[in-house]
Amino acid sequence: MTKNVIAYISILFFILSLVVGYFYFKSQKVVEETPKVTSSPIAEIKPQVYKNDILGFELTLSTGLVVEEKTEGSVVIIGEKILIYELDSDPELCKGVCSVITKGEDVEVNNIKMRYLEGYWEELGEDNAQSFVSYVINRDGKFLVFMLQELSVNMQFVEGREVGQPDSQELMEFKKIIDSINLI
Repeated sequence: MTKNVIAYISILFFILSLVVGYFYFKSQKVVEETPKVTSSPIAEIKPQVYKNDILGFELTLSTGLVVEEKTEGSVVIIGEKILIYELDSDPELCKGVCSVITKGEDVEVNNIKMRYLEGYWEELGEDNAQSFVSYVINRDGKFLVFMLQELSVNMQFVEGREVGQPDSQELMEFKKIIDSINLI
C-alpha cells in the first residue's frame, strides 16, 4: 500500500509539474506590445493678428482665442473674459453707478501711454459681483478700455456672489495681448 501512495503522489506531482510548467511557459510567450512613440513634426503656430478699424487698434492673439464683435465692431469680446470698448469719459472719474478702482498707475507699452487699473464692481441687478484689471488709453478725450474680467461674459447671475480675483494664467495671457497692442 505504501508503494501505491508513493505512486499516486508521484503521478500527482508529475501532473502538477506539467500544469505549472504549461502556465509558466504560456506566460513567457505573452509579449506585451508597448506603444511606439514616434516623433511628429512640430507644427509652427502662428499668432493671429486682430485689427479693428472702428476702435483703431491691432493686437496679436494667442492660438485658440475667438474674437466676437458686437455693435458693429465698437465692442470686442476676446475669448470669454476680455472686453475692448471705448468710453466718452475717464472711468476713474465716474459718477453714479461705477466700478470701485482699487489700484491705478501709469504705464507705457509700445510707446503708448496707458493707465493700468484694478478694481471690482458689486452685484447690481443681474450683474455678478466680480473683479477686473484694465488698461485704458486716452485718445483725444475718448478712453479705449482693454479689460480682463474675473468671470465669463456669459456667466449666469449668482445672487450674493463674493468678488474674487482673475485667474493668474489668464492675467499672463492678457498681459501678452496688451504687450502686442498697436494703435492705427
